[in-house]
Amino acid sequence: MEFSSDALFNPGEASDFFAARKPGVDFRPGVRGFSYVNAWWLAELCRLIYRQDATEGVARGPDEATRAELLERVGLRERFFFHEGELCQGAVIEPANGSWTALVFRGTHTPQNWLTNSNAILGAWPRGGQVHVGFRDALLGQWGRIELALQSARGPLFFTGHSLGGALATLAASLHPPHSTYTFGSPRVGTSAFGKTLRQSPLYRVVNNRDGVTSLPLPFPTLGFSHAGELRYFDREGCPQEAPSDLSVVVDRLTWEKRTSPDGAVRSFTDLPKFMTDHSPVNYSSLLARHLPRQG
Repeated sequence: MEFSSDALFNPGEASDFFAARKPGVDFRPGVRGFSYVNAWWLAELCRLIYRQDATEGVARGPDEATRAELLERVGLRERFFFHEGELCQGAVIEPANGSWTALVFRGTHTPQNWLTNSNAILGAWPRGGQVHVGFRDALLGQWGRIELALQSARGPLFFTGHSLGGALATLAASLHPPHSTYTFGSPRVGTSAFGKTLRQSPLYRVVNNRDGVTSLPLPFPTLGFSHAGELRYFDREGCPQEAPSDLSVVVDRLTWEKRTSPDGAVRSFTDLPKFMTDHSPVNYSSLLARHLPRQG
């Protein structure tokens, strides 16, 4: 597990993308139910999408791989990248044989993104119910271009995103139901009525223990926000819980925090607090990697 500020605020600068990949453990496009293999692949794509390069004016050194190079190493390619809208960015990614397609939304990485997160006002949603106005406006401002790119998608379609990206993926799944949606560390997106618009395809909401973003916006009745999708919760010991009750999650989160993580890493007093480090994309990938099959 990683407790550093870089793991949280600069996830795209890592150098160990897809390091847990094992021979034969490939993405499984035919699986619509929850899959640790698919969850891990999508979590790694969510981590990689934070990486900036020449497409955004960021020069990479000779020893630093670009996003395209890192994808090529695992047999993938980026067919469409969108970053013109400051608040809604991401890519359409697929293998060369087109056997599946992933729409990957980038999470929070700029001050403008944080402002979008904090604009916790509900507004009408085209498919029904109400949603976070900041998230809604960010997605709809880019949706025309995204939907056009999806028209040429081949194979089963998956939506995914971390943090703000998870919120955008959830909204996108309401507009264009995919094969499955996986979100990591997503905040609440809308009302329970909005949640009903997501019933056409499964949505798996992965939450790492004390990840503070997953508690926002606060579930006050006056605000009206509630989570959607099927919860896959990793408890304080790093063990996965399928659709646990709200009470059991609260009790687990309130249990005394150990200084040693499930994988043996020791937290120091200078590390970021756990409600922040549990939001780091690499920690989602690490937890999921522990549950990959030993062989294909």
